[in-house]
Amino acid sequence: MKKYSKNNGYYKYYNKEGKSCRIKFDNFKYIEEKKKFDIIIKFKKEDEALWNYHSPFKKFKTVFEIINYILKNLENDKMIFIISKS
Repeated sequence: MKKYSKNNGYYKYYNKEGKSCRIKFDNFKYIEEKKKFDIIIKFKKEDEALWNYHSPFKKFKTVFEIINYILKNLENDKMIFIISKS
């Protein structure tokens, strides 16, 4: 997992296959509570106009678990994600 610079609140990540994505986290102060929580993933391809939503069945404890989940399930290159608490 390689992290690159921040651009407009988005961090760019690459998975093992070389596919890239940009991820932005909305208000994640509650992660410090060390409790498991549900999230909503808002995503789209870079050239799309409409956002899609996904809420995984898994509960996450840290931001790194969320990033790994996204990178392992990344299907397309240059996708954009916004993560928020459900």
